[in-house]
Amino acid sequence: MSVVRELNFLPKGEGRLPLPERCSLDVSCYQEPEIQEALAIAIEEILYLVALSGIELHALDGVTVAPDCRAAACALQNLPEGEVPLEMNPQPEVMEMARTAAVRRDGDLRFHIVLRPGLGVMTFSPDPETQRLARACIAHEAAHVEHESHLYRMFPDSY
Repeated sequence: MSVVRELNFLPKGEGRLPLPERCSLDVSCYQEPEIQEALAIAIEEILYLVALSGIELHALDGVTVAPDCRAAACALQNLPEGEVPLEMNPQPEVMEMARTAAVRRDGDLRFHIVLRPGLGVMTFSPDPETQRLARACIAHEAAHVEHESHLYRMFPDSY
């Protein structure tokens, strides 16, 4: 069962945070609706906090939770024929918790965060240190969104 939601960040008042108007959230790797809902709430809150701290997320395409970050990131990328995703380049043997992939949407380059399921569950752990680690990992990926989108705006030919 595919559970892809849409996070809607349209402002309700006059203020405007540096968030996209909307982005996707795919938590379908979890079978339990309660976990899907809890994680959706946690990720939305983390993105708001990251934006409040000053990280610019207008180029955020979405967030996907998947057991294999590399495969999920490659699947998200819709590159022209013959181009190889950056994620296919050899990587050191590590157990990554998350990654950020560049994706094309309606002619724009946007950035999609992919998280491992364990990191998602850590966001609502009863242990405050575990929660802090999960939030820091997601904030780290959000910083990649800001950094990569800035590089793309400055050097569009590099992508």
